[in-house]
Amino acid sequence: DNAQVRGDMARTNVERALELSRLTEQHSHDMKVLLEANDAAVREKDWFGSLYTTSRDAERLLFKEKEALVLEYEQLLHSEVQAADDLVDLRDDNESLTIELDAVRADLERLQGLHLVGSSSLRTKTATEGGEGGT
Repeated sequence: DNAQVRGDMARTNVERALELSRLTEQHSHDMKVLLEANDAAVREKDWFGSLYTTSRDAERLLFKEKEALVLEYEQLLHSEVQAADDLVDLRDDNESLTIELDAVRADLERLQGLHLVGSSSLRTKTATEGGEGGT
């Protein structure tokens, strides 16, 4: 009877040891799965962190490009305004030169008229003097 009780206790202890071993193995497997999940989460976090950093870098780059484009646009606008001012100045210069040219033409026409009158008078005077001298 004592042997029976000891045998039952030994069997119970073996069953408990097997159950404990199975539970330990299950626990070890669960821990391994949790560690792999944790590693995956860390990699994912790193990936999202890298993606966020890349996104922020791209945003900064786009902002700098936008600033450069705005500056270039302002410079082009300034150049366009300067070109318009230069065009107005050229138009004014052209008008002034046209007025001066008209004045020079008028002077030239007046001088040509005087020359024609002077030549005609000189011819008449020479002919008159020549005719008097020939008589």
